[in-house]
Amino acid sequence: MKARFLYAVLAVALALFVSACGSKEKAEEQPAAPAATASAPVDPATAGSITGTVKLDGPAPKAQRIRMDAEPTCAKTHTTPVMSEEYVVGDKGGLGNVVVYVKDGLGNRTFDTPK
Repeated sequence: MKARFLYAVLAVALALFVSACGSKEKAEEQPAAPAATASAPVDPATAGSITGTVKLDGPAPKAQRIRMDAEPTCAKTHTTPVMSEEYVVGDKGGLGNVVVYVKDGLGNRTFDTPK
């Protein structure tokens, strides 16, 4: 009796699963992606470079202590408090580990990836 009930439940579940898998409606066609515009490579001999310093405006945030008590191995390794390094600020307010990128304004120009 129990086996029959189990088979009936499995059969109903399989029927529901199979009926939910497909649709008889025709899938809507997606519009084609716009064609890429021709790009103009830049000659490295005529390109420039940008350098600078990123400075923090205002007081530097205080470093937070990182809790090591959740992992005994870390707690043994670090006998002195370990502080977060989210902000690395130099003597004159310069920030370390900063990435600056050009978001817009390149037009159709392309550049080789630095090696």
